[in-house]
Amino acid sequence: MGLFINNKKHPAIFKSKTKLTEPNQAVYKQDYLSELIEKQNQANAELQSSLQSLEKSLKKQNRLQATRVKRIGYDVQELADRQIEQIDHGNDVTSLLETQSKRNAELATKMEQQMELQRDMVKQIANQEIFQEEVISRLENQEALTEKLIRKVDNFRSILYERTHFLADKIEEGYNATSSYIHELVSSSALPPLRYKLKGSEKKVD
Repeated sequence: MGLFINNKKHPAIFKSKTKLTEPNQAVYKQDYLSELIEKQNQANAELQSSLQSLEKSLKKQNRLQATRVKRIGYDVQELADRQIEQIDHGNDVTSLLETQSKRNAELATKMEQQMELQRDMVKQIANQEIFQEEVISRLENQEALTEKLIRKVDNFRSILYERTHFLADKIEEGYNATSSYIHELVSSSALPPLRYKLKGSEKKVD
């Protein structure tokens, strides 16, 4: 909130002719509860970001693997179609065996590629398990922070209740003393001395 200066009625109030030196803050109060909540929110944001990144990576890998499997299927089907065409054209047995051997070699290569793809998938699953363990560890740390926060809040509530009860007692004592004094003023012509307690010491008012 900015400083308001009434230039019409009191133009000189709140104005200084000397140069102000900044910063002029003398007291700083640190709110540990707010800092703890802020750290917990940051941990939640980092965890959410990591989960989203993992989800995107897995979706991308699934799309790539599906594309590779589809291509291998097309290649295998093409090889099978070629073999059927060669049989239909009546090629001799030797040529057919040689071609078949080549096709089998190509098919073996494709199968090796498929096995390599499966090994990559196993690695991805292993990495995912490691990440899940990290997520579980972060959740456990977050749970510990939450329990710590709950304990601090409970302690704050206890202190607040004690302070409130103490202030209520003091207010009631002051009210009773004031009521008694006013009652004596009203009921008597002379002003009798009033004795009251202030911070544990007894004082007398004439």
